[in-house]
Amino acid sequence: MNLGLKAYAKTILVTMAALLIVPFTPISSTPAHAAGTGKFEVNGTTINDPNGNEFIVKGVNVNGPRWPYSRETTQDATLISNVWQFNTVRINTFPRMAQHGVANNLDMNAIVNAFTAKGVVSMIENHDIYGTWAESSVTYDGSGNRIPSVQEMKDWWVNIANTYKNNPYVWFNIANEPGLGSYSNADSITKWKNFHDDIIGAIRATGAQNIIVVDEHNWGQANGYLGGNSDSAIISQGAYLKNKYANIIFSLHPYDNWSNGATRLSNYMTQAHNQNLAVIIGEYGGSNASTALAMEAVLNVAIPNHIGRVAWHWVSEGDDNFNLTTGSTSGGGYEINRTDGVKPSNLTWMGSLIWDDNRSSLSTPVPQHNFPIMNNGFFEDNLSFWNNWGQASVSTSIVKNGAKAIKISAGAAGGAGQNIGLRPNTTYKLMAWGYGKADLGVKYTTLSGSVTQQILSYTGGSYWSWNEITFTTPSDFSDGTVFIWKGDASAEFYADDIQIIQQ
Repeated sequence: MNLGLKAYAKTILVTMAALLIVPFTPISSTPAHAAGTGKFEVNGTTINDPNGNEFIVKGVNVNGPRWPYSRETTQDATLISNVWQFNTVRINTFPRMAQHGVANNLDMNAIVNAFTAKGVVSMIENHDIYGTWAESSVTYDGSGNRIPSVQEMKDWWVNIANTYKNNPYVWFNIANEPGLGSYSNADSITKWKNFHDDIIGAIRATGAQNIIVVDEHNWGQANGYLGGNSDSAIISQGAYLKNKYANIIFSLHPYDNWSNGATRLSNYMTQAHNQNLAVIIGEYGGSNASTALAMEAVLNVAIPNHIGRVAWHWVSEGDDNFNLTTGSTSGGGYEINRTDGVKPSNLTWMGSLIWDDNRSSLSTPVPQHNFPIMNNGFFEDNLSFWNNWGQASVSTSIVKNGAKAIKISAGAAGGAGQNIGLRPNTTYKLMAWGYGKADLGVKYTTLSGSVTQQILSYTGGSYWSWNEITFTTPSDFSDGTVFIWKGDASAEFYADDIQIIQQ
């Protein structure tokens, strides 16, 4: 994931509860128990622990060196392992943040040692090239952030490999959510193959046989697998890496592109397992209705099919609202109101599901989320949750109710929108006050790519008018957005009290 540093809209919409469990038949020639070797090993689609038992990753992302979240990690090792009962931590590292003076959690050895002592896997990940690719020389993104070269990434990983090659509890997650960058989908997949081949080869040359984790391309999401196998680097080229190197697993991050994703996630895993590829969910979570629908899909597919999963995030800071606890300072997992092993009473919906899942007591289909369909439709939180597509600001002078409304200024076309958490085969009512001339509506797509717009048209005038429309999502519903769009550059428009209610 990318905090406020990444541009995630987080919109994951899934099928109705009755459709959420989509089992598949894993393909593996290896039984769940194999002879113990003292190391973690990948055997077909199965990960075996040092004793030879099947190892299902149940993890959480934690702060690592130069990660922008400030909480020190080692102090929580006992809570993470003994109380929450996570068996894996994904250590988020961000080397390039040195240019911004970020110096949190710099002692990687202390973090690794704290979790190794508890028999917890430390999956070290490098966040430096999310959404883009390392090139032959250093590059810079549009915000001036330094993107390391391939050689720098290789050198960084060789150092990590030499440091931890004798510790089987350390796994190497090469690059968080790499690509597309400026590349086409096909070219990004080629970059994915060649980049990982280069880095993995350098790691293996050190003698390190630790498990290596390879993230899916295109922000870790493979475009939601909407185009099938051609969208996925793992499905297209994963077998090349798996056949060339031992102990390789792959990782998918199902977020906004996985709208209505349970069936596609099951199909994706089937295609991977048909190639004998081991795949985990490297990030998942629920911070609003759309991401919560994705989390439902992840757990409903992963649990019955023994697919590992790593929650985002132990610490919730800034605009990252993937909270594990309620009524707390940051929503972090460390803020539970009891630590004796009895289930805390201040867990969020997300935290509650993860707590039960870690204890293998979570049944599927999992309980549905309780988030609102959309957020901040009254604009009392300014433009929080809204994507500004140009000309959008907050008005405190022309408002219908409360203290604020949204204003789309004259001077150019513009508007705003947010991804919303709708379900298939469900009827909703969209309602809003408008002032001026613009369109306000809901746009949604189906799995086949067709687009439907339900529009409230406001035709002008210096007064507030109320509009509403009722619509039903189709059975193959994929994703939805609520939007305001003003095409007339000379017009000015205000909106307030935007609501979407399930009928």
